[in-house]
Amino acid sequence: MSKFQPGGIISLMTDFGIEDDYSGLLHAAILGINSKVRVVDLCHTIPPGDIETASFILSHDYRYFPEGTVFVAIVDPGVGSEREILAALVNNYIFLAPDNGLLHPILLESEQADVYLVENESYFLSDVSSTFHGRDIFAPVAAHLASGLDISELGRRAETWNKTIEICPERREDKTVGKVIYVDRFGNLITNIPSEILETHSITIAKMKLRRVETFSEGKPNEVVCLAGSKETVEIVSNGGNAFQIAGFEAGTVIVASPA
Repeated sequence: MSKFQPGGIISLMTDFGIEDDYSGLLHAAILGINSKVRVVDLCHTIPPGDIETASFILSHDYRYFPEGTVFVAIVDPGVGSEREILAALVNNYIFLAPDNGLLHPILLESEQADVYLVENESYFLSDVSSTFHGRDIFAPVAAHLASGLDISELGRRAETWNKTIEICPERREDKTVGKVIYVDRFGNLITNIPSEILETHSITIAKMKLRRVETFSEGKPNEVVCLAGSKETVEIVSNGGNAFQIAGFEAGTVIVASPA
């Protein structure tokens, strides 16, 4: 097993939103254990219970953080149930998440991942709510890991985990079939089709063939087009407009990349 070298950063991603105090209490629980750690709010506006979107974003975004970062990913519709909590060491990053498939894409791409069950209550808060494991389990465990706790101290090694979340598109003969993963606040449709495919393929959504552009400004007003997005996947956008409102396509809509 490789040894984790903590870098003093904890990143938080949840579906808690920003209207309530939930995300702030994660900070409080972390800083109560290690006041020197830096806490980075990656995203707290994952659609409620949307494990797939959380998995997609985390799988892409973690690479921009320095090694030694501890990631806390809480999209947890099963909180309080018998679902496990996982801690995974991957390439000198640690990921904490419920065992609901959220971590599967990251673990799938790693040849060497050490995965443990979070069981040792010594690293939880003293009183654990059945509805707020983020504050009472995830946050304090992350603080201990960022302080140098060995991941193996958390519990037994996980022999398997939930593998229900799959964010890669499918190959069907000469076509690649994917979907809209989520819609961002600008109304851009973020898909799971790799953007490199735009060099050789055309994009169709709901029988609408989209024109490819290089930048947002190349599209005509209210025209729905596609481009290579910042997450290295195809995005469906509109110049100065909201592609979601204009076209009505939403998360789950099928996208087909066909040879041009």
